[in-house]
Amino acid sequence: MNLQVVLSTHVNIVDLIDKPRTRKPIHKFASEVELSEYTIQSRKFFPRESAYAGGLLRFLLRHILKPSYTRGRPRA
Repeated sequence: MNLQVVLSTHVNIVDLIDKPRTRKPIHKFASEVELSEYTIQSRKFFPRESAYAGGLLRFLLRHILKPSYTRGRPRA
């Protein structure tokens, strides 16, 4: 998978991990700001330390408390 695609993807990691149990579709947010709003409202925060163990999850981490309007957007 292309790393740029992963870096420009905004999904809630808790929802992603819980999908096999909940069977709910994963919502892809258009921006880090939209993901931040959802995460704060739903209180579904993924512990940053867990993602540092390695793998794909660390590339899905976003700045939830201080989101950027430009960070992670695909380049035109």
